[in-house]
Amino acid sequence: MAKRKDSLPRSEDFLEEPREDDPSVQAILEAVPPEAAKILREGLAEMKAEAEAKRAKAAKRAKTVDRGCCSGATPGSCCHCERHKHRSEEEVAALQRRLSRIEGQVRGIRGMVERDAYCTDILTQISAVQSALSAVSRELLASHIRTCVVEDIRKGDTEVVDDLVATIQKMMK
Repeated sequence: MAKRKDSLPRSEDFLEEPREDDPSVQAILEAVPPEAAKILREGLAEMKAEAEAKRAKAAKRAKTVDRGCCSGATPGSCCHCERHKHRSEEEVAALQRRLSRIEGQVRGIRGMVERDAYCTDILTQISAVQSALSAVSRELLASHIRTCVVEDIRKGDTEVVDDLVATIQKMMK
């Protein structure tokens, strides 16, 4: 497979925000039939809208970063940074205990396999681990809804609802 030359534009850099007043775009629009030009103009408008949405999202990220990580966050509440959450010491300890217990169960299953334990006994233990992981997931989801989702909705960020739906869909697989 041939390597990309550094002098070539990257796909994300090339025509990120094409402008209709660009001479090369004008030449293309004049060279194609009117129906095709109309379709191209619509495509340009869509690309411009996507570029504006990207810029707005980047500006929002920059704004949250400018505030500094965790400025004014109370223990156990979401931070202003994306994909970051402060948990209370009690919550962290409880999650660590549960995960350590699950980790021990998984090591026990490995030992059962090494000792040639009966298949249904191993499957029963695997089911117990899956149930324990599901319980941790449900606990984290409930905490996420009570803190992160509620906080973001209060701030007017409704994108968190789409994220929540996607998360629940992944959990239901």
